[in-house]
Amino acid sequence: MINNLMELVQQFTGNTVNNNPDIPQEKKGTVVQSAAEGIFNGLRNQASGGDLGQILNLFGSRGNNVSNSLSQNIQSSVISSLMSKAGINNQLAQNLAGQIVPNVLGLMSKKAADPNNSQYNVNGILSSITGGKTNGIDIQGLLNKYTGGEDGKFDMNDIMHLISGNNKEQGNSDGGILSSLGGLLGNK
Repeated sequence: MINNLMELVQQFTGNTVNNNPDIPQEKKGTVVQSAAEGIFNGLRNQASGGDLGQILNLFGSRGNNVSNSLSQNIQSSVISSLMSKAGINNQLAQNLAGQIVPNVLGLMSKKAADPNNSQYNVNGILSSITGGKTNGIDIQGLLNKYTGGEDGKFDMNDIMHLISGNNKEQGNSDGGILSSLGGLLGNK
């Protein structure tokens, strides 16, 4: 996934980085790589911190609505990465992260919504950022079925509806999707 993020960051940052006189020529490649790593680490931190709902909303939004708090949390990771790996100052790192992160998240969401784009499928992205904990769960199917719930977003209420609805509808008493989600949430 990091290679896909590098591609998106390069796609978006062409002018932002290449035409920025505050970034030394020899650091431009490091800035792009550091931004991609920062986004990946920020997504991973969101997921491991138990806030997978915001990431699911990102992919459910089809690039139309990147959560401000998700973007800000990931920007912090990007700022840290830019400062430590590319050696740029805090103000420049903040400016770059503020431009790069919301746009790259939006691009990633749009690409993941395209059924013809297998490089950016939601299942693969979430498996990568959760260290494989979502393997076996059809996240894209869940998003397709439940995006735009009654309140316009996919959240824990929709997951609970899915769990209770699935088990009741299928007469399933073996846990079904609940067992799969238990693995995602760290239960064994």
